[in-house]
Amino acid sequence: NAAGTEGTRKASEKLFDADKDAWFIHGEKNGNDYMFVSFNGVLTTVNLEGDVAKKVDSFSITEGIEGGWRPSGYMPFAVDGGRAFVLMHPNGAEGSHKNPSEEIWTVDLKTKKVVARGKSPLFISLTVKNGTLYGINPMEPSIVKMTVGADGALADAGSLKVGETATMIEASN
Repeated sequence: NAAGTEGTRKASEKLFDADKDAWFIHGEKNGNDYMFVSFNGVLTTVNLEGDVAKKVDSFSITEGIEGGWRPSGYMPFAVDGGRAFVLMHPNGAEGSHKNPSEEIWTVDLKTKKVVARGKSPLFISLTVKNGTLYGINPMEPSIVKMTVGADGALADAGSLKVGETATMIEASN
């Protein structure tokens, strides 16, 4: 609270079942809400402005798509301009959520549909700023820059070598 001491606590309704479909720890601010992605590819929007967290929306990006695709890495998605960009890998199984990505999926948050899929460097973390993606490739320790077209198509825009322990990335405003 404003006095620097613990305020009151109130429990929210259950937002997800960690035994059935856990969330990645990384969340993304989207307007006044926060978004989270689950190990099975469910995007959930949560509002944190009231006394308790409230689920606003939830939808699957993998439903009906063959190949056992699941989100990948440590920071598996980024949100910018009504779109989410999600690191994905095929043949997902228990524990595979830490695998590097093989594709990046562009999700239109209004229509709740995957609008583009593109081959990805082996990313474990992703951020976006002004429509440009930045990802960490741990296999060739580097930060890779990718541009995103209006249709969601991805294009390589260069890379920068980094140390071997980078796992998280954020773009500053």
